[in-house]
Amino acid sequence: MSLCECVCQDRVLSLFPSGPQAEFYAPGDVSEKIVWWSCAIGGSLIFSKIASLAALALLAPVLGPWALASLRNCELLSKGWSYGGIWHAQVLEVEPLDVRADTFSDRQGVGWQQRRSYQSIRVLCGDPWQGGARVEMVVPYGYSQEQVSAGQPAELLALSNDKSFRNFKVVREVFLPQLRCWLSEYPFIDRFEFVKVLNALLREQEGRARGFPGR
Repeated sequence: MSLCECVCQDRVLSLFPSGPQAEFYAPGDVSEKIVWWSCAIGGSLIFSKIASLAALALLAPVLGPWALASLRNCELLSKGWSYGGIWHAQVLEVEPLDVRADTFSDRQGVGWQQRRSYQSIRVLCGDPWQGGARVEMVVPYGYSQEQVSAGQPAELLALSNDKSFRNFKVVREVFLPQLRCWLSEYPFIDRFEFVKVLNALLREQEGRARGFPGR
């Protein structure tokens, strides 16, 4: 495992949810919003005799995503990780999932064509050598994912209570420096801070290679 150790988890992970994390749980389309608000109104009517609970139920569509994100963050951070490190890995496999054939007319309106579209992709990252560590994730398919291919460098956050990282947990969120994009099932990491930490570590490594000690 090619790991650059740094105590950075407090900078890039937080129990208090961020905007993108709350947005992950926010209702998406109109039907989801209708369900959320219907439940909120129903809950407020049930607790109408208790003003505080009625108000809380009515605010569920607003506060609910933040509460769910906080619980998700707590699940990761409850282990009280002592060490964090940036794992320099590679994209090993990329596999489109949920293939769907879309039929559409051409520009002249004559004839029909078909193209394949994907709902998600499976990405396997890890060490490029035999027996190396691996982590797999399934992420939504989008424009950025079209450019992901095997062999590209991948940067991940590893957490451990052991300084040697014999036992560790990898946060399923990947930064691809060549594409300047992220792949994730859920946005655990403060991405701006992560890139700052990564760039600082790379500069320090480069300085040591040239004979200049880091700070």
